[in-house]
Amino acid sequence: MIIGKDRCGLVYKGILPDKRVVAIKRYKISDQQLDQFINEIIILGQMDHMNMVQLLGCCLETEVPLVVYEFVSNDTLYHHIHNKSSGAGRLSWDSRLRIAHESADALAYLHSDAKMTITHGNVKSPNILLDENYTAKVADIGASGSIPLGHDHSKLTDKSDVYSFGVVLAELLTGLMPIDTKRLEEDTNLATYFMKAKRDDRLLEIVDRQVLENATVEQLKETCDVACRCLDIQAKTGLA
Repeated sequence: MIIGKDRCGLVYKGILPDKRVVAIKRYKISDQQLDQFINEIIILGQMDHMNMVQLLGCCLETEVPLVVYEFVSNDTLYHHIHNKSSGAGRLSWDSRLRIAHESADALAYLHSDAKMTITHGNVKSPNILLDENYTAKVADIGASGSIPLGHDHSKLTDKSDVYSFGVVLAELLTGLMPIDTKRLEEDTNLATYFMKAKRDDRLLEIVDRQVLENATVEQLKETCDVACRCLDIQAKTGLA
C-alpha cells in the first residue's frame, strides 16, 4: 500500500471505516522535534484552500506520528510532464496554464491569506498532485520544519517559494527536467538554462512544441516573463 516516499517518510494508501480513501504519512522525526511538529499540524489543520491537499487528522499514540491527508488520485505534475513513455506527458496548454494558476493561488494563500505567513519550503512539480479532473493540489506543506515558528536559523522565505515556482513554470513551458546531466554542464540546471535562453533571445527554441502550437503569442510571452521574474529573484536577493 506504499504510494510514495519523501524527505519526511513513507506515504501509504488507506481506507477509513466509512470507505473514504486517504493518504497516510508516517513521519520520521526525533523526540526533540515532536512539539514543533504538533504545532505545525495544528496550523495546517486550520488552513483551507481548494488547491491544497487537505489534512484530515493525525495520530500521535503510535511509534512515529501518523498524519492522514485527502487522497489525490491522478499522480504528480512531474509525472504528467516528464513520463512520456506512459503517454501521460501530454498535458494540453490550457491544462498547464490552469495548473500553474491554481498552484500559484495556493502559494499566495500560504503567503498572505492564511492566519499566519507560511513558507512552503519545498515547491516542486513532484509536490503538485493532480486529481481526477487534473485540478492542482499542492502537497508537502509544512510538518517538515518549513513553517517558521520563531526559529531564526531558517532561511526559507516566500521568495524561496517564488523562485521554486519559477522552476515549475519553466518545466511546464519546456517539458524539460529541472536537473538533467545530459545537458551541457552549464545548462544542467533548468533555471539557469531558461534564463540564459531568455538573455540570448532564443526561448522559443527550448519551449515544448505542443506549447508553441497551442499557446497564443501573448500567453507565451506573458508566461515566460512571469517565469523569468520568479527566477530572477535569486539574483536580486542572493538566494542559494
